[in-house]
Amino acid sequence: MKVLDIFSLYLEYQKEYPRNDYPELSVDNLVYVHDVDFWFQFNSSKLYDDQYELQVNMEAFALNDTYLRSILYHEFTHIYDSLTFKNKPMDEYEKNMSHYSEIHASYIEMRKRIREISHSLYIQDEKNEILIHIYLQKEYSTVKTTWSNYIEYNPETITDKMKRLCYFVGHYKYLKDHYNIPEFKIVSPYAEEIYGIINEYSNGMYNLNKYFNKIIQKSKDYKNSQYLDKLQSILNEDIINQDALLGFFTNKI
Repeated sequence: MKVLDIFSLYLEYQKEYPRNDYPELSVDNLVYVHDVDFWFQFNSSKLYDDQYELQVNMEAFALNDTYLRSILYHEFTHIYDSLTFKNKPMDEYEKNMSHYSEIHASYIEMRKRIREISHSLYIQDEKNEILIHIYLQKEYSTVKTTWSNYIEYNPETITDKMKRLCYFVGHYKYLKDHYNIPEFKIVSPYAEEIYGIINEYSNGMYNLNKYFNKIIQKSKDYKNSQYLDKLQSILNEDIINQDALLGFFTNKI
């Protein structure tokens, strides 16, 4: 696949997912980037302002074409959703794009990645085709490991983990809707929220924010409880360690 193939693929996407207000894309919309952790990316805030700037990591073109097209379909879905939510206030728009649209885009991406060969189901990864049961084992394991325990709140890390959860939900939902795959089951402090996200998306709900807000609040509560436990352990000493106490409040602030 070459850079200019992006535009023919975009037209193909529009035929599959029609609407009458798609913006045109040309080479002027491409911004080449390097040393980043993505292959292609639209900025949702810029989409809100009709700035259709696609960041392109040129290293992507060394990947398998099927996988590459699926990632571009993911990004084109963000255009689709941005047009759907443009009439919303900016804060509501951003939340819908951060949560619902990431799931929706991952759903469409998985549809593009699927290949059925000789009655066996394969999923195209960056360079290889993977049998579905192997893919699911890997994905289920990753999500369960990430979410099996409380996550101490940190704005950057919790946002990244929630984004990756959205990717998983989108992939899982497409496979569940179209193929006979095992139910995803998880034992987690966040199980109620994760199942809520899956079920609400299944019911066509755009606003999934209450579940993500609960995840954030649980993580904040856990972090605060860790602080209180640490403070209590310092205060329980027969002779209070002044340096430890000072360090605690310094780090807390």
